[in-house]
Amino acid sequence: MAHALTATQVTELENNALSMKARIAKMRAKSTEQVESLVGATEMATAAFTMGVVDGRWGGVELVGVPLSLLVAGSGHLLGFLGVAPTHMHNFANGSLAAYLTTLGNGVGARMAMDAAKAPAAK
Repeated sequence: MAHALTATQVTELENNALSMKARIAKMRAKSTEQVESLVGATEMATAAFTMGVVDGRWGGVELVGVPLSLLVAGSGHLLGFLGVAPTHMHNFANGSLAAYLTTLGNGVGARMAMDAAKAPAAK
């Protein structure tokens, strides 16, 4: 016993299929965006951690007077701008820059604490 579909029903099924296809494409794009964001955060965190380990282990490595983390940040961005794995290079460079600025900020804060301890007490 076969049932015939009306032209309206066929059109409705086609519209539903197209709507589902559009939703799937939107979900795929969103998931790709989220994965890329996670990869970027992981690359930045890895670079910051690595620079912290290097500084902690060898006491602030410098090449020609420039801290390694700052050198890695600058060269990473340069390579990214030159087209060498740009997204990943910029992520690693940003992580290295974050490590450098954390170390710098830590030093500034420590200096402020020492200055505050030396200051005469207010009456």
